[in-house]
Amino acid sequence: MECRVSPIRRVGLLGLIIVWVAGMSWAVTTPDMLLRIVGVLGLAFALFSIPFGSLLLFRSGPIVRLSDDGIDDVRLRVGLIPWRDISSVSVYTIRNRPIIQLWLRDADSYLMRWPRWRRALSRLPTSLGYSAFVLDLSFLNPGFGPVYAFISRHVSARSDT
Repeated sequence: MECRVSPIRRVGLLGLIIVWVAGMSWAVTTPDMLLRIVGVLGLAFALFSIPFGSLLLFRSGPIVRLSDDGIDDVRLRVGLIPWRDISSVSVYTIRNRPIIQLWLRDADSYLMRWPRWRRALSRLPTSLGYSAFVLDLSFLNPGFGPVYAFISRHVSARSDT
């Protein structure tokens, strides 16, 4: 099973970006100083976020691959995670979006594949009781249901969540 960016969501997000930049450009040209400041800050945010978002949004290949061998999410940048390395999975929601957490048997060996700054940031969710390895399927097809069903065939759900 492969998860790719949904074409409908891709077009919708592109439309939102265009509206955002147009609105901020308009705000910069108004005589109101507060609106100008908001416009400049909005355009600065867009200049920094659009290139990074575009890398994922317009990626041609699959973002997540699920097979009988394991899970490979290109956003995690750890390569294929074999099913035998995943002890359990759990789900939590953020703003009604389900997020799949992967609980790994030896998470440290996968964390060592990340750059130092990303390993440091991973301490925050783990200190709060969450996994550092999550699958967010928000803009991907197929969505949460089929992916979680596929994962559930290979790994059991975590019992303490």
